[in-house]
Amino acid sequence: MITKGDLNRYYKEIEKHLTCPKKMQGDLLAEAHRLVSDFLENQPDATYSDVVENIGKPDELAEAFLKTLPDQAGVQEFRKKRTRHKRLTVALLLVVIAVLCGVLIYIGQTRYRTTVTEEITTIIGSEPNVTSEP
Repeated sequence: MITKGDLNRYYKEIEKHLTCPKKMQGDLLAEAHRLVSDFLENQPDATYSDVVENIGKPDELAEAFLKTLPDQAGVQEFRKKRTRHKRLTVALLLVVIAVLCGVLIYIGQTRYRTTVTEEITTIIGSEPNVTSEP
């Protein structure tokens, strides 16, 4: 028998694959809830795999829902906006990481500034046990 957690996971997966505005997502998720409820009324002992087998995999069901929308241009525009948003987020994250690395390097160099020097000492003198031969 399917659990509430399994159903929530199924709906979350559908929602993750619905690349359309939130209002449309709500309508499509409501339709998914109706489909699952109708199926479970007829098959009360159904398992998660039974739901997936009879209604469809979440990603496939979401794609089928998206194809039924009359405003396909709106769906495409939403996908483009989402892609731009993800790219902007990644770019900003990379900039923040680069700035933090730069700050850490700067602090490390100024705070722990050490100078390496080398000193050579040469001692010139006579050795006491050395004898000279003529």
